[in-house]
Amino acid sequence: MTEHMPDRLATLTARVTPTALGAVGLLATVAALAVVAGPLGAVVGVGLALVGLFAPPVAVFGLGQAALLALLPSPTPLQLALVEGALFLVLVGPATKSATGRLVALGALLFAGLGTSVWYGAQTFGIQAAGIALLLGVGVVAYVLHRYERVVVGLAGGDAA
Repeated sequence: MTEHMPDRLATLTARVTPTALGAVGLLATVAALAVVAGPLGAVVGVGLALVGLFAPPVAVFGLGQAALLALLPSPTPLQLALVEGALFLVLVGPATKSATGRLVALGALLFAGLGTSVWYGAQTFGIQAAGIALLLGVGVVAYVLHRYERVVVGLAGGDAA
């Protein structure tokens, strides 16, 4: 089974097209980087916005994290809040196609809470301890969700094969 290149490109562009919230997030990312890092930040923000037209939001989010680290090695909490808030909009943009307002608000609250607690943990206990705690916390939550899913689906127990 072979695919033609135009079919692959059509499929790729159909999947990656930013939603309205994603487009707002891309523009907010450009503005936030311009405010916190000056003209070089504006250029990097425009580059991220162009990447956002062709790459999935997760890639833009990851590249935005790298750009933030490269532009501001030791950002202030306000600078972090501006750029991370804009990148959060890019990240949750595709989820807003079918999500309710409550779900998006809960996601924003969890994102802010996680970012704040990691920042506070890094300031208080050091970056290595905060990273280990974050890794362990994400692992425990993933395991609990996995077990919950198996129970709900009915795959937990000795008789399911």
